[in-house]
Amino acid sequence: GIDYCVSSFSSPDGIPVVNDWDGSGVSQLGFFLTDTEEWQLDRNANETWDGCGVDDCARNFGQNSDIPVTGKWSARGNDRIGFYRPNNGRWYLDRNGNETWNGCSWDTCAYLKIYQNGDLPVTGDWNGKGTTQVGLFRPATGEWFLDYSGNHTWDGCSKDRCLSSFGTAADLPVSGDWNGATA
Repeated sequence: GIDYCVSSFSSPDGIPVVNDWDGSGVSQLGFFLTDTEEWQLDRNANETWDGCGVDDCARNFGQNSDIPVTGKWSARGNDRIGFYRPNNGRWYLDRNGNETWNGCSWDTCAYLKIYQNGDLPVTGDWNGKGTTQVGLFRPATGEWFLDYSGNHTWDGCSKDRCLSSFGTAADLPVSGDWNGATA
């Protein structure tokens, strides 16, 4: 009654993603299908998969071992897809919005040199400027490393942000705008 349940948009091989695909200000559902390496995004926001002709399909953007991420990678355009590659600790972000990997000069690559094996990706608007930055959560220690400056590299805790002892090895990180305040 109060909450909302969706059962018509699901996939046994999909990793769920959520973001504002159409610029309406409302988040829509999506999946990154690991078996086919395809993104399925509910662009018309009816919470039903209507196929690639109505909704949005993106192929050849990520590998089955990648972790999907979403965000507003540039000040222009809607929210977009991206992926984090655990075997090298790098992000590959579709900055130009064409849902095709065009290399770091057209899209965006990010790497935080503080990366350690086992770190998990997080994304969010850490500085309140309206674009999404990258970060890492280290489950073994509960530490968070956030690219506060938004330059897609690690500049240390004095320029970027470090949080300690918030989470455990059993936790999966999530991020969001919990209070609606800027920076």
